[in-house]
Amino acid sequence: MSYSTSTPAQGGQMPRVFSLSGKILRRLNASYAAWRRLLVGAMALSFVAVSMLMVEAPKSAAAETPKTVIGWGRNTWGEAAVPNGMSNVKAISGTAHSMVLKNDGTVISWGHNKYGEATVPAGLSDVTAIAAGGFHSLALRSNGNVVAWGQNDYGQLSVPAGLDDVIAISGGRYHSLALRSNGTVVAWGANEFGQSTVPAGLHDVIAIDGGGYHSLALRSDGTVVAWGANEFGQSTVPAGLHDVTAIAAGWYHNLALTRDGSVIAWGDDENGQASVPAGLAPAAAISAGATHSLVALQDGTVATWGDNLWGQMNVPAAITGVTQISGKAMNSLILADDPAPTPVTNLAASIVTSSKVTLNWGYPNQPTDRDIARIIVRGAPGEVAPAQVTDGVAVPTGRAMTTLVNDTTGLQPGQRYSYSVFAEDQAGNVGTPASITVPVSFREPVTEATATVESATSVKISWHNPNNNQLKRITVRRAVGATPPASSTSGTNVTLATALAESVTNTGLAPNTKYSYAIFAQDQIGNISPLADGSSVTVTTTDPNTPPEPSDPPTDPGDGGPTWNVSVTNLAASIVTSSKVTLNWGYPSNAGIARIIVRGAPGEVAPAQVTDGVAVPTGRAMTTLVNDTTGLQPGQRYSYSVFAEDQAGNVGTPASITVPVSFREPVTEATATVESATSVKISWHNPNNNQLKRITVRRAVGATPPASSTSGTNVTLATALAESVTNTGLAPNTKYSYAIFAQDQIGNISPLADGSSVTVTLPAATQ
Repeated sequence: MSYSTSTPAQGGQMPRVFSLSGKILRRLNASYAAWRRLLVGAMALSFVAVSMLMVEAPKSAAAETPKTVIGWGRNTWGEAAVPNGMSNVKAISGTAHSMVLKNDGTVISWGHNKYGEATVPAGLSDVTAIAAGGFHSLALRSNGNVVAWGQNDYGQLSVPAGLDDVIAISGGRYHSLALRSNGTVVAWGANEFGQSTVPAGLHDVIAIDGGGYHSLALRSDGTVVAWGANEFGQSTVPAGLHDVTAIAAGWYHNLALTRDGSVIAWGDDENGQASVPAGLAPAAAISAGATHSLVALQDGTVATWGDNLWGQMNVPAAITGVTQISGKAMNSLILADDPAPTPVTNLAASIVTSSKVTLNWGYPNQPTDRDIARIIVRGAPGEVAPAQVTDGVAVPTGRAMTTLVNDTTGLQPGQRYSYSVFAEDQAGNVGTPASITVPVSFREPVTEATATVESATSVKISWHNPNNNQLKRITVRRAVGATPPASSTSGTNVTLATALAESVTNTGLAPNTKYSYAIFAQDQIGNISPLADGSSVTVTTTDPNTPPEPSDPPTDPGDGGPTWNVSVTNLAASIVTSSKVTLNWGYPSNAGIARIIVRGAPGEVAPAQVTDGVAVPTGRAMTTLVNDTTGLQPGQRYSYSVFAEDQAGNVGTPASITVPVSFREPVTEATATVESATSVKISWHNPNNNQLKRITVRRAVGATPPASSTSGTNVTLATALAESVTNTGLAPNTKYSYAIFAQDQIGNISPLADGSSVTVTLPAATQ
């Protein structure tokens, strides 16, 4: 493409633009006037035709900020995915494939390569200019010779014999152009529209550019000449156009930059690519793409307009110091200031033991991060991660570029360890680190351990896990007798259904036997929680068909008359669904019981008297279990009272319980954060309901979230009541919708609302 400017820089000084091949000075007219005319024109634009603008700052300016290559837009063949390690760049050029000229005269290329256009010839060196054609590539060497490779279906690689005094090159879609040091133009390749038929007598040319099926030339007097296809008027130069300093040929439209920084456009405007925005700031360089236009402004930023089907107008944020641009197809390349790298991505500790920590991460993935040279890992004991690259101690990575490190420096149980991972670029800039702290030993034990006898041979043990997001597993140990196991390896193991369960039914026990249970939590580093009052429980199994022996009722010291005021023990609802409630309890230990009576009522008020509510049939006089199957309704609480009656007909104080209510509120504040091209983090707030049982996250492809808790694909959560999950293994450049449901103990499912679903689109994968 063609880029240049003669607009004064800030401070009133004229930038000096240089891009000369090795032979130009030897071939210029000896007169000073001719030399100066070409310096302002031809010398300024010899590389302009190959997508390059280099503006040398005035001598008083500070040293130039290091530059990096940034790409965006269409990436079908990886053309916008700038490789890592991109520094010391002299020139850029791009179509469906991208090219970079390094300061050492070598060439790098990537992207579309069906015809070998991105396969740089072995040994190619001493290159001074490059040009990417539609599916072919051109390079100009310092001796004035042109090298071509890639597609040759139209002879676009057939460099004319004897062509050795070239000072600028340009690749059209299927044809090639060369500017000779005498100001004449040579063209070869496709010519069905006359794009390779240079107008007779054309001379004094200082810049060239090949479009889709037409060609442009800029003469030293500031006028423009066009030839080739003209179905959209692209070869009809606007009348009176003059004082032009740079030209750019797109597929079917053109741009011209005038000395005052104005941009003129003509040709195809179906997508607005030829409609220059009103009030556009002064430009320094121009590039015409397939259906969009790209401009570097004199303030070092970028402007675009036209089609955005491929995101070619989505300029990355915070771009500064742009010195070169190239956007000849549906993507864009620029050479701009190289800021410090952004943090590495997805930092995680995949292995944490008492002797080893393995950290994993992804490389920084912003468009400005293509010149990463080294990864640095620093570690420190404690909860404060190293903030600077000199803090803490070095964790050896073994090589400059890596996404994994092992720390085997002797971790100690009970100690946190914090790490920071820094990225350093080719210029030595070190970015903000990503940091992580590996788990600490438990400060809190398992709590609220309870035991409910379910039968003569089974007991349900329940507890609350510590609030620690680094839990790895729960261990339940059992011993016969009143003394719980003292450690996580003592006694007999009780197998759990899931690693982080909060209850277990232990079957196969001996009737009328006392058992003690201890519950321990283990974190990722291997630390075991301590035992406390709430992390162990003792229970005696009973035979439900053999009630306790009768005893004489106690007497009331006030009047000497008999009283009977005892209750069943350990009342619990072991099963609660929308169609069944199972209650369990134990007999009083000091009373002669003749009968158990169960009364129930809808709502939150349990029957206070044996005549309140309705009877829940027990099936027999003496029992420690009852099932209520009277048709529970979602959205309704149910309350129960269990009374014990003695031989004399005295009814004791009831034990009461209320089973959970269904959800009145849904999950709220669902959000999605893209973490990579294949992963997204979903976060939400659970309903404020102390009867929650589990959270379910369902996923669907497209913009419509799953309608129910069984629709779509399940996303596995780390814990039953998690409030976030990172969903990995997704397809890049794909839209996904998520719905989050909550379920209570009775089996009710929360409704969907605006805040309980979210839709997100993953970006295209970078290469």
